[in-house]
Amino acid sequence: GGSAQHFQQILSCSGCARLRMAVRATSLERQPSALLNYDGRYEVYNKDITYDPVFEHARRYEQITIGPRTKTSTDGAVNISHDSDLEYLKKFEEDLPGGRHFIEHSLRNRELEIIAEDGDRITMSISNNTRVYQVRATIGSWMGIDSKTLEFVAKEGPYWKVQQEHSEIPSSVKVKGIKSFARPRQEYKHPLMIMGAGFGGMVTAMKLLQRGRTDFMMFEKMHDFGGWSWFGIANKTTKLQTEAGSYHMEFFFQELGFPGEMPTWPSREHLLMMFSRGGRRFGLEEHTRFNTKITKIVQKGEGVPGRWFAVYHEPVNDEDGDCEVMQAGAALCWPGNLVAYKIDEYTGEDLFGGYIEYASLNRADFTQVANRVTTIVGHGAFAIENVRTCLEFDCAKMVVLCRRRNITAPKPVSWLVTQHPVPIPGPVMMEALCDAYKLLEWDPWTAYSVTTDAKRSKCRIDQGTMFGVTDVYFAAGYYGLMDIVIGDVKKLSFQCIQLKNGKKIQCEVILKTVGVRGDYQTDKILGLKELVGYWVNGDQLFPAITNSLFVQASNFAGFSIGPGLAGSVEQILWFVDFPMDFEMIRGTLPRHNKENNVIKGNALYVYSAAHAASTAIMAGQVPGLGLAAGVMGTLKHVKQRIAHPVEPFIRECTAEWEMYCDMCLANPNCKDKPRPPYPYTVESLERYKRMTDVAMGIAK
Repeated sequence: GGSAQHFQQILSCSGCARLRMAVRATSLERQPSALLNYDGRYEVYNKDITYDPVFEHARRYEQITIGPRTKTSTDGAVNISHDSDLEYLKKFEEDLPGGRHFIEHSLRNRELEIIAEDGDRITMSISNNTRVYQVRATIGSWMGIDSKTLEFVAKEGPYWKVQQEHSEIPSSVKVKGIKSFARPRQEYKHPLMIMGAGFGGMVTAMKLLQRGRTDFMMFEKMHDFGGWSWFGIANKTTKLQTEAGSYHMEFFFQELGFPGEMPTWPSREHLLMMFSRGGRRFGLEEHTRFNTKITKIVQKGEGVPGRWFAVYHEPVNDEDGDCEVMQAGAALCWPGNLVAYKIDEYTGEDLFGGYIEYASLNRADFTQVANRVTTIVGHGAFAIENVRTCLEFDCAKMVVLCRRRNITAPKPVSWLVTQHPVPIPGPVMMEALCDAYKLLEWDPWTAYSVTTDAKRSKCRIDQGTMFGVTDVYFAAGYYGLMDIVIGDVKKLSFQCIQLKNGKKIQCEVILKTVGVRGDYQTDKILGLKELVGYWVNGDQLFPAITNSLFVQASNFAGFSIGPGLAGSVEQILWFVDFPMDFEMIRGTLPRHNKENNVIKGNALYVYSAAHAASTAIMAGQVPGLGLAAGVMGTLKHVKQRIAHPVEPFIRECTAEWEMYCDMCLANPNCKDKPRPPYPYTVESLERYKRMTDVAMGIAK
C-alpha cells in the first residue's frame, strides 16, 4: 500500500547512518542479536553499511547462542566462555597448540550461509569452532520445530556430504527439513483496529506499516496525535523528566537516528509538536479518525481467523452523531492509565483562606505561589515536577507533605541506567543516588521501599510510584527551600494544615498531587473480566496495554517508557502475525482480575510493574519472539549514547544546576550555605559503569 511504501521511503532516505536489519519482518532467523562489543568499529555483518556513532569503537554483529567453547591443551580440555577466560588463557598460550594465534583464530567470527529447500537463504555470524549441533539447535528454536528433524549437507568437491553432529560447520550448508525460512503470517478478513493515538498507538501503527500491513484504522478522542496524558493530564509547564534519547518516534527503528531538534528534556508543547509532525511524516494520518471515541468492543465468532470484533464508535463532541460499527480482525488497545486525578478533599477547605487546587490537567494557577509558602501534597513524579515549577514561579518555600518518602532520581542516574548494555544492579544505583542525597543529609538506603542486607550488597526497591527524575529537588532541599513532612491531613484551618500526628504546617497555598488513575469506564468498554498478560480475557487478538505502575525491581535498565513500550508492541504484533504461538504461553501468563488485584482505587485494566515483567518474561519463551522483542533492549544504550554523550550531558546538567542554584540564592528565605558543586562528573559516572561491569561479571 501507499503508506507502507511511504514508510519504507522514510527509512531508506534517512540522512543518518543506517543500521539495516537484513531481515524480512516475518522471518525469525534474521532478527539481530543483543551482542555489542566495544573493541572495534560499529559494523553490520553484510559489510556494505558502516555506522560510526558518537561513542567510538563499537562493533555489532549477529551471533548465535552457543555453549562454552572448548580447546584441547596438553593438560586436557580448556573452556573458553568469556573474554576474561580468553585473557587468562593468553598467559598460558605456550600450553596450547598454536599458542595465542590458535586461541584468537578459534574465536574469530565468520559468516555462515544456510540455504532452505526452496533456496531461501540466511546469513549469520558465528565463531570459527561452532558445531553442527549448535546451529541445528538454534535454527530449530528460531523456527519453532524439532531440531532433530533437520539435516545439514555441504558440498565437498563434486559431492554433497551430510555433516556430523560434532563437526565444525562449513561456511555454506543446505538444511533439509525447512522448506523456507519465512513463516507465513495470519491474514485477516477485516481491518485491524487500534484504540488510542498516543505514543503506544502510534508506534503500533508504524510497526504495522513496516510489516506491510496497511489495512487498519486508529481511533483517537483528541484532535491530533499525542494522547490524553500529554494533552490533558500534563500542565503547560510539564517537561519530560527522562532523556529524550529514548522518547521519540525514531527511537523504535534501527534505521533512524536521534532527531537533531529535540532538546534533552523537551516540554509538553515540544512533545505534542513531535507527535503531530511524526504522525504525518510516517503516513499515519490517513489511517486515523480523530475526535472519535470508542464506546464498546464486542468479540464475535470463534477461532482464528473466524473471530472478529465489533467496534462501536461515535464522534466526541456531536451529541446527535450516529454510532457506527467497525468490523475488526483484531483490537489493539492503548487506553492510557493517566486519565483523571484522584479526588482528595479535606475537612475545612472553606476555612483555609488561601489557594487550593489539583496540580494537574492545567488546573493550577502557578502565579499564586509567588512569595507564598506552598504545600505540595504527595511525593510521586508529578509532585517532584511541581517542586521545579514552584521554584521557577518564585515560591517563598515549599513543604512536600506525604505519607511515605519515595526515592527521587537525579538526572545522571536516569542517564546511567539507560546507557548501559546490562541493567544496573540495585546496590550500584543506590550508591549513585547517595551522591545527590548527601546534600539533603538523608540516606536513601533507609527508605521504606528498599530491602537490603546488613552489608548492603543486595537491594530491591518496591515503591508505590515511579521515580521522579530531577535535580531541582536536591538544590531546593539543600538551600532549605523545600522540607519533607511525613503525615496525613486531618483537617484545615486558616492557612494551616493540621495533621493526624499532631503536627501543623503553616502555608498559604496547597497543591494536590495525590495521583492519577485509569478510567473505570474503560473496563466496561473492553468487557474486561480478567487480563491474561496484556490480553483482554485471554484473547491474543485483543491486547490492552498501559504504562505499568510502581517500581518493583532489583536491577534497573531505564526509567523511560520507550524501551519497554517497544518490546510490548513487538509482543502484541507477534501474536497478530502468529496467533497460534499464544498457546505456548497461555497457561503461564500472569492473571489480573478482581480477586487478585493489588492496585486499589484504580481500573482493572491498569496493572503493576511486576505483572508487566512477568508477561514479558513469559512472552520471551516463544521461539523468535524473545529475539524480536529484545532488539530495542539491545539498541537502547546505543541510541542513548548517540543522543546524549556523557561529556555534553554532564555539561548541560551542570549548567542547569547552576541556574537553579542562582534561583535559590535569589530567594530571601534561602539558607546561608556554601554553593554546592554539581554532585556528578564524567568520572563518577564512569566509576558507576565500571562497578556495574564488575558486579555483572563483565570486568574484573
